Amino acid sequence: MGRPLSTYVVGAFVLSALEIYCCFIPKDDCDFDPEKEAIVTHSMWLSIQIGFAVLNLIFAPYMQAKVWKTLMQEIKEKPQYAASGKQVVPKAEVQDAFKKVFCEDFGVLFYFFASIMSLVWCYKGMYKWGDDLEPDCSLVAAASLGQALVALAFVYTFCWYCCPCCAKAIELEQQADHHYDRVRTGEGDSD
Repeated sequence: MGRPLSTYVVGAFVLSALEIYCCFIPKDDCDFDPEKEAIVTHSMWLSIQIGFAVLNLIFAPYMQAKVWKTLMQEIKEKPQYAASGKQVVPKAEVQDAFKKVFCEDFGVLFYFFASIMSLVWCYKGMYKWGDDLEPDCSLVAAASLGQALVALAFVYTFCWYCCPCCAKAIELEQQADHHYDRVRTGEGDSD
């Protein structure tokens, strides 16, 4: 939880889990009206919606890991230490790492286009093909949660990209590999 974007990861996990749950509890008599000219059945729509939810489950920790990896590479180049002896990563560098990953990573680009497809899929399912279905057919809940996941990603992206107050400085504990370097170079204790 001390890493950047941890609240985004938790929020994405909770919303994705709820969406997957809603997709698995449809009634048997739910199906799209043939006059609506839906390109899939109700159960196929729910299956594809599960795919979008799983993509969100994968992307949230992927984005966090990419930002963390970028930060670790940057602090190796120019370490800064606090009075307590802990290594400090200023919030400007945390935000810069987020911006770099957001603008340069192909996984983020893929997720951007998948998010647009997810919004279109939710809209088609909820307002075009399934607008006359009963509320307990789980389509409305699944589509709403799918839209909420896209909104969550958009809000976090906007806040982290545009607002410097959203990022915070990180204090890192002393890394175990520092001891390894001392021992390897002959400094410190010799075992």
